[in-house]
Formats: sequence, structure tokens, C-alpha cells
Amino acid sequence: MPIQDKMRYRGLVCIQDIKGFSMMELMVVVVIVAIGAALAAPNLSGWLAKQRLNSSARTIASHLQQARMAALKFNEDVRICFEDNASPTSDRYIVETDLSNPIVPWATLEDAIDITPNFAGVGAMAANSTGFNSRGLALQQGSIVVQSTKAPSANNTRTITLSLGGSISIR
Repeated sequence: MPIQDKMRYRGLVCIQDIKGFSMMELMVVVVIVAIGAALAAPNLSGWLAKQRLNSSARTIASHLQQARMAALKFNEDVRICFEDNASPTSDRYIVETDLSNPIVPWATLEDAIDITPNFAGVGAMAANSTGFNSRGLALQQGSIVVQSTKAPSANNTRTITLSLGGSISIR
């Protein structure tokens, strides 16, 4: 049977000869994908800000743990000094030994992240610093509030708590 007859009858034989997608089918798929992307984009920025907040809190907690391990390793006190957003070089901190040898050099957080240290300021320790003694115990207990200015307001704060025993937790 000639090809023209196959197309004229539009039976099963004709359908088997057609391969690929029509332009209309491709356009429908492109429109559906574009609508899905438009709906997901606003939620993506809030999610990304929350992930950056979580990452910053974990980094600070990790540096606190590193300070504790250094105090045990070097058998000397290790300090963590914070500069909060009131200072001109805002939201940065350093981890150093009593002899001012840096363990973690000045670490600066990104602009959308603010830190507020809350320590008692016992003895010679300032309210914006803490540390660990040679036995791994905290020099003063307290907390560090890490807040994102871009994350959704219902979930824009993490609190890192340091106990006198040296344990570190993030809430």
C-alpha cells in the first residue's frame, strides 16, 4: 500500500509511522514547567536564608568545640571573643590562646547574620567573650544568639548555649 493511502486512512498504520513530539505538546510542557518554577521561586529565598542561618550557627558551634579541644591539647586557656553588631567591624569573632596565638583567625559572618553574645562577664572575662580552661570546662556559661534578617520571622533565630561543663548545644 502506498504511503499516501496509509495517511489517508489514519488507522493504526499511520500512528506507527509518526515519531517525536508535536510543537503543541512541547509548548504545553514548557508552560507547565514555567508555572512550577514561578510558584517555587518565592519560597526558595526564605529557604536559602534559613539554610545560611543554620550553617552560621553550626560554624560557630564547631569553632567553640575546636576551642575546647585546643584548650585540652595545649593545656592552657583558650578564649573566644565576639564583636557584635554594635561595633564597626560587626559580627565577627576570634578564637585564640591566652598568649594571643590564633586558633581560628577573625571569622566574619555575612551581612544578613547578626550575633549577640550573652555571657555574665565574670571576673576578668567580658560579657562578649568566653573560653575554656585546660580541663575543657567553660570559663563562663552563656549563650550566643544568631539571627538572620532575611529568614522568615517565625524561624530566624538560633541560640547556641554553652554550659559550665563545656557542652555546646544549638536550639
